[in-house]
This record gives sequence, structure tokens and C-alpha cells, in this order.
Amino acid sequence: GGYDFSDIDGTYAVTDDTKYQTGFNRVYKQQNGKYYLCGYNSESDWDSPQWYISETRGNYGYNSKAYYYGSELPTGNQIWYSDYMGEIPVTTTVTNATYPEQPLILSGVKADDYDVERRKFSFGSSATTLTGFEKKPTVSGVFAMKGQRLFGNMISYVDDFVGGSTLFAIAAEKGVNDLISGGSPTIYGDGQAVLRNGEFCFDNVRALDYTIGSSMSALEDFTFEMDYTLTSDNTGYCGFFGNKDSWSDMNFHVQWGRSGYRPSMFWCGYYESATGGTEHREWVNDGKYHHVAVVRFGNSVTLYSDGVVIAQYRDLSTPLNFAIQNALSVGVQHVENAIFPGRMKHFRICNFAAYTEEFSDALPYWVGDVI
Repeated sequence: GGYDFSDIDGTYAVTDDTKYQTGFNRVYKQQNGKYYLCGYNSESDWDSPQWYISETRGNYGYNSKAYYYGSELPTGNQIWYSDYMGEIPVTTTVTNATYPEQPLILSGVKADDYDVERRKFSFGSSATTLTGFEKKPTVSGVFAMKGQRLFGNMISYVDDFVGGSTLFAIAAEKGVNDLISGGSPTIYGDGQAVLRNGEFCFDNVRALDYTIGSSMSALEDFTFEMDYTLTSDNTGYCGFFGNKDSWSDMNFHVQWGRSGYRPSMFWCGYYESATGGTEHREWVNDGKYHHVAVVRFGNSVTLYSDGVVIAQYRDLSTPLNFAIQNALSVGVQHVENAIFPGRMKHFRICNFAAYTEEFSDALPYWVGDVI
């Protein structure tokens, strides 16, 4: 008594974007309701695998309405738990459905030239149907081809900035709206225009907040990257970007100066302020644009600063729910509301690993330039 659980009753169906996944990677949405049923497995010695019901997918923790300890989706009469009421009886029925395999339709366009100075491919306009591959192809990847078949590993990727694998992108020469969805931001801070003279001018006083959708709710391989120049010597929690306003599960962001004059990366549930390499106090007001990227490839996340690896975390086991609050902040980290001490020209998110080794001698052509 004293706490109402009736609003979690009902039928939960697997979401379209996770129906071809299995286990904890699947997410179930309450039909005609506001709740999600999700799984969580940290694979740690102190945290048991569990299923939980929450208003936000991926929102594991004390905000869950109810949760169940177990690796399998529960069925029948089971004891669930509430942080408000303790043990609560819940009856569930699981109905399995088989979704038909989707036919593979693979096509591509041939590269007909390569600009060495700008490190950029150009392509023909007609698509070629492909019959197979050796290594699973990546959208926007460049592969060798023999006949109608791809072979070997990906050679490079198509760096068109807003290519087919880009989920979000802004470029100062094109405005503040997301180049993928067209979504417009709100200004955080002093309320003054962020875009000035071809730069996103955060300068410790203003930033951009965007609303994002479910395309970033289950990221496996990914790339977050941007170019930047520093206009003050502020350090601390200064955010390149972030996705949450609390230190809680799936908080993911990159900061400047959390540990000296260099970038650091953070993923709540896995690692805190992972950084390293050389400090760069001399970058403050050096008038140059630099590059930072955080990349997941397989079970590892790597932080690159001007193409050099400065931090890495291994043994990741779950996709990143970056859209846990359907929010993306650029130029600020909203847990501490710490604004970036400088400016940017470009920021993007891709759903593949753009870099798998150091690239300090081949930074993207758009760094500090027009695209």
C-alpha cells in the first residue's frame, strides 16, 4: 500500500530498432503507455544482471519503477523490487515472435579519383550491385573489389562529413541546425548568438542544446569527433559535448581540462575521466584548430587528440544509449553546466569506427576549414 504500480500494467512489445537483437540488447515499449522494459548487465562482481521498468529506455538505476534480478526475461509469478516498497509480486507472460530475415541488398559506387592533399575520394554516380564480401562491410567504407565481390578489410572510409553513416552533424559554415535531421538548437548560457563569423563561439558563456531521437539509443561501433580552438585557459569539467544532466548510467561526454590541459572522456558505468598524453597549455590562444575524437571499435573505446591515442578503455559489453534523455549538448557538459573554453567549426556523430589506429599525419580535411 501507499504506492501505485498499476500504471506499469499492460503489454510491452519489442521496439523496431532492437527486434533483430537478442538478450539485454532488446528494449520493450509499453503499448499505449510511457514505460520501457529493459535489461542491464554490467558483468561486474558487485552488480547482478537485471530487468527493469523505467520511463526512459536505458535509465537503469534509482529512477526505475521496478526491477527484477535475473539474466532471462522473467515469466510467471515473480518477485520484483522497488526502491520505495521493497519486494513486490509481478506476474508476466512472455510471448516469443520470430521476425523474418531481411534479404541482403548490397550496392556501392566505384571510386574514380583520390585527392592526396585533402585526403578525399571522389566517386562515380551509378551504383553497382555486389554479390558478397569477406569482411562485413561498413556504410561509407571503402573496400577493394574483384568482379562483383568485396574482399579484405575496409581500406578507408568516405569522409564526406555528412555521409550515409552520420547520425548528427553541425558545421559553422552551414548554420546551427543539424545537417541530418534539420533540427534546431536552443541556446544555453547568456542567450547571445553562438554562430559568429564562421565559428561556434562558446567562449565559456554559451552553448547549443539539441533534442535527438532514437537513432542514437543503441550505438555499438561509433565515432564522436569535432575540431576546436581554445580561447581561454579555463579547465575542469568543460564539455565538448554531453548527453545527461546527472552523474548516472549512460552519462557519456568528452571534457576539456578535467585532468590538465587536454581532453578526457567519461562513460558512467564504465570509466571516469579517462585521459593521458601530453598537456597542451600552449594551445590556449594559439590560433590553431585541433581535433578530438572518441571512437568505439568492438569492445574498446579510444580517445584521440590530434590523431594520437591518449586514453583507451577495454572490455565494454553493452551498446551506448546516448539518447537516454533525448538530449545532446554541444559546447557544454550539463552535470556541472561547465561550458567549453573555446570555439568549434564542426561536430559530428557516426555509427561506425572512423579511426582504428593513430592518424596524426592525416587529420580530417575539414579541421578548421570549410567542408
